[in-house]
Amino acid sequence: MQAPQNTPPPNFGMLILLGLCVWAAMKDRAYKKAGGIKPDRFEKILLLSTFVGCIVLLFAIGLRSPEAAGTLTPVLIVVGVGAWEIYRYRVRKKNPVGGMPR
Repeated sequence: MQAPQNTPPPNFGMLILLGLCVWAAMKDRAYKKAGGIKPDRFEKILLLSTFVGCIVLLFAIGLRSPEAAGTLTPVLIVVGVGAWEIYRYRVRKKNPVGGMPR
């Protein structure tokens, strides 16, 4: 099978945002390792429900247009992970660990 001629270019903006999310996750891991506040049960359930909601949304869109669901999948992944990391960033700023380098 040949690839379609009108293939869109890769979205480098999403790749950069995903890279920032990975960097923030590494900072959050170091924060938790240094004795920082870990996510509690409610926060984990909230994260899980967000991703389940995204999967349900993708499934509903995929029934009408699989192409649209395929296009929306990476966007929802980056937005979900990004929102979590922004929340964790706020937790780290509110409750700093003493002596932890920035």
